[in-house]
Amino acid sequence: MKTKHLFMIAVAAVLAFAAANVNAQSIVMSGSSAIFIEIGQASATQALSGAAIANCGWSDNSTVGKQFTLTDTRPTTYFAGTVANLVDSGNQGWITWTINGGTCAGTTAATLINVNVMVSADSSVGNRCFFAVPTCTVSTTHTSSQTGAGILNSAGFTETPDIPAAVLAKFPLTINAAATDIRPEDALFATQRGFTGCGYPIVTGSQYEGIGFQTTPAANSSLPAGLVGEGIANGGQNGAGSGPFNLAIWALQGDEPFSIATGSKGPAAAAPAFTVQEVGAVPVVVFVNPSLDTGLGSLQISNVDRGVLAGFLDGSYQRVADFIPQAWSGSGATEVYTFVREFLSGTYNTTEFAIPDSVENQSGMDVGLAAVDAGLGSFPPLECAGIPSSVQVTSNTPNGAGTGLQLADASTVFGGTYYRVRTIGTGSMVSAVEGKANSLGYAFWSAANFSSAGPTTAKYLTVDGVDPIQEAWSDGLVPTSGNGNLPNVTLTHVRDGSYPIFSILRVVCGTNCTATSNLVAAAGNFLSESQPDFVPANSAAQNPLRLVRSHFSPPGVVYTGCTCNGSTCVQPYATPIVCSPSNGNSSNEASEVGGDVGGVVYTQQADGDYAKDTGNDAGEVNHRQ
Repeated sequence: MKTKHLFMIAVAAVLAFAAANVNAQSIVMSGSSAIFIEIGQASATQALSGAAIANCGWSDNSTVGKQFTLTDTRPTTYFAGTVANLVDSGNQGWITWTINGGTCAGTTAATLINVNVMVSADSSVGNRCFFAVPTCTVSTTHTSSQTGAGILNSAGFTETPDIPAAVLAKFPLTINAAATDIRPEDALFATQRGFTGCGYPIVTGSQYEGIGFQTTPAANSSLPAGLVGEGIANGGQNGAGSGPFNLAIWALQGDEPFSIATGSKGPAAAAPAFTVQEVGAVPVVVFVNPSLDTGLGSLQISNVDRGVLAGFLDGSYQRVADFIPQAWSGSGATEVYTFVREFLSGTYNTTEFAIPDSVENQSGMDVGLAAVDAGLGSFPPLECAGIPSSVQVTSNTPNGAGTGLQLADASTVFGGTYYRVRTIGTGSMVSAVEGKANSLGYAFWSAANFSSAGPTTAKYLTVDGVDPIQEAWSDGLVPTSGNGNLPNVTLTHVRDGSYPIFSILRVVCGTNCTATSNLVAAAGNFLSESQPDFVPANSAAQNPLRLVRSHFSPPGVVYTGCTCNGSTCVQPYATPIVCSPSNGNSSNEASEVGGDVGGVVYTQQADGDYAKDTGNDAGEVNHRQ
């Protein structure tokens, strides 16, 4: 399968992403946590070349203290002195570096060769930080000796206890890659949803509706509309995480939106050329807190059908009894508390367009009941920023009446309690569910993500009767290193395409694609019985992914400058030709173009046969779940 798509649109000057004080093949990446560990381990054990004698590394996490910050300087770059930069702080990260002499702990400016960095953030934030012109910078608050988290530790590699001053002196560094759970086209669509009014179609006639965070924050109130939106806050309940994450527009091709707003044009304001490299596929696991046998701990609850799951995610359903196939005999009394992620998250988008906002269900986690009917009597519209405070539920909102940004509904119909609350980040989602009886959540699978799961804190469910991580469901006990069940994780039903909620993990690169390609290829080497985190996309790997999701053009997302029949369709600033989607599969198909989150699943063989038999060069495109 073709694993990359290069858009040729800019002059060489815009491709100089690497910071001047770091080797040109250094990788400075932000984005999805789903491949955070394996990419870091690959970086920490990369083949040495030239004068390099050793690899070194250090990592942090919530225990050690998240010490990395992403800064988007576009507001002050284009509107100097009048607005604030966009800062996403308190992010988890790792650093690796190579030396040509001495020891890792004793690294000096003279022995330091190369520095790689990855900062964990939402997929859409990672894409924004890569496509922004200028790109985001990474800084660290690490100032004193502090032992790392050991995330990069593997056979033959042990982290350095601290970050040497010579390495810290290289910060701030400039982003030149992104890790993402979803295609860049899907990430841009997620961003554009935030800038569309709550409940309004993205384009006329579309089922996909806006989320309504378009209001400009006070710190950036002098910016033109449509550049910076309200931050996405957490619900403040049961370990629901930090925040807010910033919302700001960016472009896949053409002019930088902030530059357009000032009336300037030119190569220095052009979005970068990019390549997308596939790492592997991973499922979203739906899990509950089973601490109460009379609640979600019931032996009757092992599965959730996608229609019922959509109802819990959009707010239609809230009772434990709603899980159990039975004749209706009166409303159940036991409530379920549903946690949902922020809409810039790859986890959110993978779940959103496979379940509640699928072609079948046409609802959504943020717009929810408002997507079906904003006038449902005693059922109020579920909260998002675009709904006026006069019609929002104002009692029991976590951060003040009528704010609408926390996604917490206190409907009197459902007993006046929080039944849906926003979490920020995977760790927050897991801790929120583990800390609240009769709660439901979802997260991308990895051994690290669910390492804290225990028999009374987390039980995973099948969806439509299909197990996301094992061959067959038995008791819902989440496999961990502690219970010895990690060897049972096969991801069989991701490989065969029958599990409905999965996505392909990717790395987006610009001028450093050789360096990222090496890490992508090596990441699968760290998959094992104790770290069975994803299905590798590398065709040379053992039992790799042999599926493709149908690609499509997300509504309202325009991308130009693509390759057509081996040549560039359009030069920068000429009349744009909108690129047609392509699955990028087999020698019969054009390079990969378009979104694929929630796309219908086909085997690579079937998709390739279709392209060959019909004579098209795109494959089975434009089909969504």
